[in-house]
Amino acid sequence: MLLLWEDVLIDRPAVAPHSLNMSMILSYADPPKVSLPVRLAVKEDMLAIFTAASKERGKRNDLIPVEGGKSYEREFGWVIFEREAMWAAVNKERVARGLQPVALSVVQRVERMATGHSDYASKYALYAALLAVGDIDIEL
Repeated sequence: MLLLWEDVLIDRPAVAPHSLNMSMILSYADPPKVSLPVRLAVKEDMLAIFTAASKERGKRNDLIPVEGGKSYEREFGWVIFEREAMWAAVNKERVARGLQPVALSVVQRVERMATGHSDYASKYALYAALLAVGDIDIEL
């Protein structure tokens, strides 16, 4: 089974990559639901949406309480804005493909998978694209 990973096709990993949080279940579509050119096109769309949203960072520096979090937990407004922009983009693509929309928490998991990578924006876009086309599913 081949999977788009790191922007190239490689064999599906036998174990979850080190960047995945093991508390979640990540499954790959078998076989992939879309071709490589489609995945790459959707990734570029997701990257463009993330890039546009990230340009708003300077306008959204306020700290906002984390919904469902402890009273002292806060996130910057720009983090929430970017996540919600990606959530809308993922669900728009999923609905266009006849897939069920996903919860915001699923997109947040995808976001966390990209955290720490030197190419964070590209990874976030890649993982969001794979989620959007139905090639990965994440169960909370």
